Amino acid sequence: MSVMEKARERVLGPLRRAKGKLFRREPAAPAEEPEKSKHPPVVMIHGLNVPRHLLMPLSRRLTSKYGRETFLPGFNSYYRDLPNSTLHVARQIEQREYETWDAVTHSMGGVMLRWAVNHCGLAPPRRVVMIAPPNGGAWLADHLMERWGRVPPWIFGEAMLQLRRPPRGLTDHAGLLPGIDVGIIAGGSGTPRGERNWFGYPGDTDGTVGVAETILPGMKDFVLLNHSHTALAFSSQVTHMANLFLEHGVFRPKVRTPSSEEAEEDSAAEPEPTKEDPAANLPADEFIE
Repeated sequence: MSVMEKARERVLGPLRRAKGKLFRREPAAPAEEPEKSKHPPVVMIHGLNVPRHLLMPLSRRLTSKYGRETFLPGFNSYYRDLPNSTLHVARQIEQREYETWDAVTHSMGGVMLRWAVNHCGLAPPRRVVMIAPPNGGAWLADHLMERWGRVPPWIFGEAMLQLRRPPRGLTDHAGLLPGIDVGIIAGGSGTPRGERNWFGYPGDTDGTVGVAETILPGMKDFVLLNHSHTALAFSSQVTHMANLFLEHGVFRPKVRTPSSEEAEEDSAAEPEPTKEDPAANLPADEFIE
């Protein structure tokens, strides 16, 4: 090695070694597997002539706040009638191969779930929360057909005709959900005046579906919230009530009252804070019946 090469190595050698240490690539850490939810996955089925994105706010809150995995199957009810839309959704759910699952539906989605379980061979869910479902058929669908003739199906699709009240519609043929915990959340004002009752529905309503039309024989629990039909899908209170039902099978879980013997034993011990009703803290502009 010449004198010049030795001098160059003496000057540049430390720089090369420092550069190697500075830009050395460390081996990537193995990716951590996401923690599996302790809750059954929740399938969320939207309603007539709206995209599945309508339920995204509800889906995100169930995931971020309550740790529930959600799945939103998509379908276009404008180009498919109710049975065909339901079959399309049922096949998407079957592809997920869930062992146990829950469901949250909005509007027509509740009728579709009933149809899927009874007519499409879909394995039944564990618990179901139906938000404003026209289980008894929709008076509004009949009313619009009487006033506007064949115009409404051009706007809302053929499935709208199948949501009319029996015997014109299909809601009576969708079947019930025996053996499944079903909770129903309806919207209304709590008075015969209704909420946004622009079409003159004869009774309490969310503006689209009457409170009486949401009832399903065999349902386990029912709650009425002061919201219109579409607003129910965006309400944080609806998310809270839906999670309570999926967790406990009721909208207002009962707090256990100790027996007299347990009360005497506990009186000698250090007092513990009392448990509150999880559904007690409601916003001032909403109510439950």
